[in-house]
Amino acid sequence: MDNLGSKLKELREAKQISLEEIHRKTSINYKMLRAIESNNFPEIPAVYLRSYIQKYAKEVGLDSSEFLKDFVSPKIETKKTPSLLEQKELFSSNSMLTILLLIVGIFVLGFLLKFIFDYKEPPKTKQAEEVETINQTDENIETMLSEKVKGDSLVLKLVISDTSRVKIISDCTDVFEKDLLPNTSKKFFAKNNFDLEIENASSMKIIFNADTLKINGVNKKKIFIDKNGVKIEEIK
Repeated sequence: MDNLGSKLKELREAKQISLEEIHRKTSINYKMLRAIESNNFPEIPAVYLRSYIQKYAKEVGLDSSEFLKDFVSPKIETKKTPSLLEQKELFSSNSMLTILLLIVGIFVLGFLLKFIFDYKEPPKTKQAEEVETINQTDENIETMLSEKVKGDSLVLKLVISDTSRVKIISDCTDVFEKDLLPNTSKKFFAKNNFDLEIENASSMKIIFNADTLKINGVNKKKIFIDKNGVKIEEIK
């Protein structure tokens, strides 16, 4: 009965029973059900095949025993156990492969160790030296400012990932306007408020009093910050 699955499918469709309903009532997964309907029985574990077909046949109103009387389950192929000589040859072949892999591994490890111990850090580029100098200068300025500004101060930190021009006005008096370089950070302090204009908001992370502000888009932004909160506007 090579077309047994096809007959089950035809009967299911004739009775307008969905495959989902068969799955729900028999708990047979969809892959196995489709394999049955396409007569692709080798895809189904042999130990479950007759049971699956019986359940399916029952759900479409058939006598499962009568339906399966001429059905012969596919034979389960058994693996031939290798002889003792074949096992020895296999073991010898595997041993040689293991030895070769071990030798290759030792050479690779030696090369890596030599590379690690001989590695010398490349000289700093002019841009890297400039960034380091800027960071050191900023740290010195931040130390001075943090000692100067006390109490209920507002703290704003910019962490730069790409070159961007910023304009920051602190307490409506102190103005900072400059192109900030990648891989740098800068802090600002104020007693009452900050007024920011940023060319590319996506090029930096803005941290206000330890909280990171969520700023979407890459357009120019105008940001006003005070003790009551944050207001963001897009400059067109």
